[in-house]
Amino acid sequence: MILLKKSNSLPNFGGKRLNNRHETLIIATKNKNSKFTFNYKTGKFINGGKQMGSVWTFLVCSGNERIKD
Repeated sequence: MILLKKSNSLPNFGGKRLNNRHETLIIATKNKNSKFTFNYKTGKFINGGKQMGSVWTFLVCSGNERIKD
């Protein structure tokens, strides 16, 4: 499981609960025989040569990138 930290999330204006500043990413396969690819070297390269951790920081999408219902 990986936590995606939202560094620019919207505040909770109601003040009755915690601010949702993360999304949970679960990596899974359909069954034990399924194959998946995890590009560890690419992730390490993108992270400045450092080992990737379980908390990734991303900005919340805005503008045309954001999907709205």
